[in-house]
Amino acid sequence: MNRPSIHQYIILYRQRLAARLAILPILTLLLSVTHLAGQENRLLVMTWNLLNFPDHSTERLASMGLVIGEIKPDILVVNEMKIGGTSLLYSQVLQPLTPTYLPGPFVANDDLNNAIFFDSERLSLLGSVTIETALRDINGYTFRIEDHADTAFAFTIFAAHLKAGNPYYDPTDATKRWEECKRLQAYIANRDSSYHYAFAGDFNFYSSTEDGYSLLMNSMSIDLEDPIDSPGGWHDGETFSHIHTQSTRSVKLADGGADGGMDDRFDFILLSHHMFRDSAALSYVTGSYQAYGNDGLHFDKSINDGNNAMVPAAIANALYTASDHLPVLLELVYPADPTHAIRGDIAGNNIPATYRLHPNYPNPFNAITTIRYDLPVASHVRLIVYDLSGREITLLEDGWRQAGSHSYSWNTQTTGNPDLSSGLYVVRLITPEYSTSGKLILQK
Repeated sequence: MNRPSIHQYIILYRQRLAARLAILPILTLLLSVTHLAGQENRLLVMTWNLLNFPDHSTERLASMGLVIGEIKPDILVVNEMKIGGTSLLYSQVLQPLTPTYLPGPFVANDDLNNAIFFDSERLSLLGSVTIETALRDINGYTFRIEDHADTAFAFTIFAAHLKAGNPYYDPTDATKRWEECKRLQAYIANRDSSYHYAFAGDFNFYSSTEDGYSLLMNSMSIDLEDPIDSPGGWHDGETFSHIHTQSTRSVKLADGGADGGMDDRFDFILLSHHMFRDSAALSYVTGSYQAYGNDGLHFDKSINDGNNAMVPAAIANALYTASDHLPVLLELVYPADPTHAIRGDIAGNNIPATYRLHPNYPNPFNAITTIRYDLPVASHVRLIVYDLSGREITLLEDGWRQAGSHSYSWNTQTTGNPDLSSGLYVVRLITPEYSTSGKLILQK
């Protein structure tokens, strides 16, 4: 079997609307990683502040279920969970969605707590730790990947909801966030040099100059890195509109969430440096980090105001209703044991278990880019490129394809599009049972 040198991934979700064009999320180009095992698998990690959950759960649960069901993360970190919220989300959303989801241990020391859920078919929880701070706990969860080529490998995800508050009005809020980060730093300082870990949650940083963020990025005893490396003043800065995660609303709803529109980058997933060094154990998939549903066109607006260029209206409305924060996602890739079957895979035959459209590579691209997609069953496939107005640019594929992984190399110079201008385009994969879209960035 030929081993690809570049792997791409896109989050899975179904488009059931029969409308014209629904431009769905996902911008990503993937890290080139080659492992001796000859096979790689991926984990999708998601963090989401669920806004005082289960308050107003009657109107919000369905929206949460729609969003989580479209993404289907392998690991889900959540913040602002009140007593009863974890069990309600688990029983009403996660278990019906995927019976193999399990909750991690829930530690309540405050009215707003962290929680974690994971797909037990993919991961085993080895242990947990609680790091106490002056305000809210930082919770750590250590996992083993079930089909990892190295059965001894483990990694840890820390979840936190740091002190809220704009330092312009009260500088002590930023100081308290820094003090909370110091508690994590002290814990990490006692780990060995091979310790793989992530730090996820609602950090409430207003800019990259905050002492807490600087500590996480630059301390000698903590080695986190920001996957999108976008320093600056995130608060109310239109330059950063494409990475803002809060607020999804520009009006006040009954659940009491923020109503300023999309103008803050409060939610993060940070990764230890190992994952940016072509780690043989676990690596960040370059470009896979995203604020889900943020098309960069809703600065100071509600996420469902008018057309959302990244998700269909049903998803934009669900994000608006579910929380005042957007989810943040990223993907991790690891060497897999080819004899270990997961999610219905048949060991050795490499037939994908699900439909997937992987982000094109390279992205941005100059003239040529490769688009990969997976089919769990043989199907008629249409692969179409559109511009953001919904106008069809080119039909790349239109025919029957066998089950398996497929790729198409799009050369804009040879497909009748030599005058295509630089900008954002959408590639759409359509089968009778599934459709989804990804973002293409042409840069001449």
